[in-house]
Amino acid sequence: MKIKHILKWLPALIWSVVIIMLAIDPSPYETSPFPGYDKVLHLGAFGLLAILAVFPEKKIATWLSMIVLPMIVGISIESIQFFLPARKAEFLDLIADFTGCFLAFVAYLIFRRIRARREH
Repeated sequence: MKIKHILKWLPALIWSVVIIMLAIDPSPYETSPFPGYDKVLHLGAFGLLAILAVFPEKKIATWLSMIVLPMIVGISIESIQFFLPARKAEFLDLIADFTGCFLAFVAYLIFRRIRARREH
C-alpha cells in the first residue's frame, strides 16, 4: 500500500480515533445544556466523519464511504460500550450516527449537483 494512499485517509482515521477515544472515556460529561445533547454530538461527529471519508478514494462508491464505513465505526463503538461498566450502549446513538452520515451524504449530493450546474 502506498504512503500517499494512506495519507489520503489520515484525516478520517484520526477523526475515527478521536470519536472512539471520546466514546470509551469512562467519565463522560456530567451535565448537558439540553435534552438530547449527546445525540446532537453523535450527529455532528459522524457527519464530519462521513465528509472526511468521501474525499480520499473516488473509486469507492460515495454512499459506501460516507454511510457504511462510518456506521461500522458507530456499531463498533456501541458494541464496545456494551461491555464498559461506566458507559452504556444505546440504539438511539446509532440512529443519531446514521442521521449525521445521511445528512452529510445529502449535503454532498446537493453540493455536487450545484457544482456540476455551474461547470456546464
